Amino acid sequence: MKGIAVRDLFESFARDHTDPKVANRAFSDKVMGLIKEKKISISDVSLKELWEGLVVARGMEESASSTAFPTIAGEIISSVMIAGYDQFPKQGLSLVRVVPSKQKISQIVGWQGIGKLSRSSEVREKEDYPAITPPEEKEIRIKNKKNGLVVAVTKEAIFFDRTGQIMGEASMVGAELARWQDEVIMCTLIDLDATAYDLGDMFSGGNSNSYSGAATALGTAAFETMLTYYRKKTDERGRKINTLPGKPVLMHPADLEFTVDKLLNNEKGPIGTAAQSDVNTARGKFQPILNPYFTSTTAWLLGDFKNSARWEEVWPLETYQRIGGLTEDGFKKDVVAEYKGSIYGGCGYDDIHRVIEFAGA
Repeated sequence: MKGIAVRDLFESFARDHTDPKVANRAFSDKVMGLIKEKKISISDVSLKELWEGLVVARGMEESASSTAFPTIAGEIISSVMIAGYDQFPKQGLSLVRVVPSKQKISQIVGWQGIGKLSRSSEVREKEDYPAITPPEEKEIRIKNKKNGLVVAVTKEAIFFDRTGQIMGEASMVGAELARWQDEVIMCTLIDLDATAYDLGDMFSGGNSNSYSGAATALGTAAFETMLTYYRKKTDERGRKINTLPGKPVLMHPADLEFTVDKLLNNEKGPIGTAAQSDVNTARGKFQPILNPYFTSTTAWLLGDFKNSARWEEVWPLETYQRIGGLTEDGFKKDVVAEYKGSIYGGCGYDDIHRVIEFAGA
């Protein structure tokens, strides 16, 4: 987009809209529409040309905040941030339930309080349906956190036309927020910081979900034993937990990647022994997930993460803008505008029964 074309296009909107704010928004919507329709690409956009067409050509350098420049620049930078976020492989989000939250600390009623039904229970004619029993145990709390980064557009960046650099920074903001979110989730799933479960240690003998010793070294024998144990899991009232028929997730450190690959794909076994000639009964029976945040080289987890852990979403990736000319930085540092990407949420377990930890040999 050339400066003269930008100016002419905007002036056509200004003639149709007497309110400058309405004209600015209409122009911004038009340009973003052209980008979405791929009639122009973001790589064709120059912040310098936008500035010259929307600000300089109209003699509004001293009141740039009232022009369409901050709005259209913000729309473009925000779209680049979101694209950077979307392109990051968010493995963690695929392993948890995403639950909207409006609290700094989310309070979740423990699932143990739900359900009074058994195969012998029945609601007879004219009988009242039973209500859900209030939880017998405490509520689960998940602390939510806010994080974000700012991209600043300075007069120098416009004058020297550093559009590519600004767009690169915006993309990195989106990708870094996605990476941060993924790190929070993946570290929570292995309880790296001992904060995954509000009511105490997530993985422990007392919770019947943590085992150690030679028998837990990853291999065919250990997998058979632990998968059988997982399939037979019950809650604290002795009720069967549905662990069928889906494949459980096997989460492992990088050190076990090749062992996991053989366990998943080899026809013969048992994997982990000298005489690997029998049928590998673990073949195809699990979904492998590499978690790079493991500190142990031998530990592994098996189970249903999605029905055990949740991401409390106060807000997903959101973008905001602040006009630099109206701020102290705008005056002192020649910041024309600032654009922020932010995520607010937290992760935790609300069920201790569906994921099991094996410390390995």
